[in-house]
Amino acid sequence: MFPGAKRFAFTVFDDTDVATVESIRPVYELLYELGFLTTKTVWPLGYDGPSAYAGSSSLEEEDYRNYLLLLQSRGFEIAFHGATMETSLRADTDRALQLFRTVFGGGPAAYAAHSRNRDNLYWGRHRFQFRLWRTLYQLLAGRRDPEYTGHVAGSDAYWLDLAPELRYIRNFTFDGIDLERVTPHVPYRLAAIPEVQGWFPSC
Repeated sequence: MFPGAKRFAFTVFDDTDVATVESIRPVYELLYELGFLTTKTVWPLGYDGPSAYAGSSSLEEEDYRNYLLLLQSRGFEIAFHGATMETSLRADTDRALQLFRTVFGGGPAAYAAHSRNRDNLYWGRHRFQFRLWRTLYQLLAGRRDPEYTGHVAGSDAYWLDLAPELRYIRNFTFDGIDLERVTPHVPYRLAAIPEVQGWFPSC
């Protein structure tokens, strides 16, 4: 049951790819005007090297940081999309999380993996719990994947232990807009991964 005996709920989990104040402000002003208090992800750290996501803003830019603080004050949720637009090692992700906490007054509760960053949590074949599905994914879709190790203790990209506030991780994405047809359990838990409190799908 949804609050107020409503029949469905709608929200947006916005990946921050190529976001700038100029590109997102019209969208978020409209969402606010309509009463949709959605989720906006951020990259705390900028990136100077070559990237398909060059031009994206980060919390290191004052105008972008100030606009996200305004969104937070209005009731929008601010979530984590990783440390930056390309792979980050543990020390940089630690620095990114500390900056997130400093700016927003606490660590991120929600996270979505980005592209092919090696520091992604439970990404690529690691999204699958059954060996058969992992193998099929690797053969059919994951041959170009790096090894995602943000959740693998001891790897140079491991950071799961650095974010105790993290509660929700985005997992699979589906066609269509009715996620209740996929599972009525949102968020859901996986017995094999007890350290993650809740997973959520998207469409």
